[in-house]
Amino acid sequence: MNKQARRLILVVGCALLATACASTGVTSYTGREKMIEEAKTKADHEALAAYYEREAQALHEKAKYYQQMAAQDRWRGGAYRMFYAPRYDALAREYQAAQEENLKQAKRHRELASDAAQ
Repeated sequence: MNKQARRLILVVGCALLATACASTGVTSYTGREKMIEEAKTKADHEALAAYYEREAQALHEKAKYYQQMAAQDRWRGGAYRMFYAPRYDALAREYQAAQEENLKQAKRHRELASDAAQ
């Protein structure tokens, strides 16, 4: 392949990449955000509460995993105890905080569901 052909391919590739990454100016919402905005009925709030509870369960599993990793690294000692265990502890705390936040959201949507039924 000659030099001009390579340049042409590079320019066309960059142009395609730039147009593919360009913003359309339209804000797109995820399904969850749309559900939150449109939640009015008891069923809507129950679905959101169930979603937040599933997320909380997944976050609980991740926190548990990182707690176990920290415990293993403290047991191994040396650099593992000094560098990895504190990081795993921090990750576990972050996941626990996120889990608590999801449980609060679930509780709030359960309350909204009971209010919507009345």
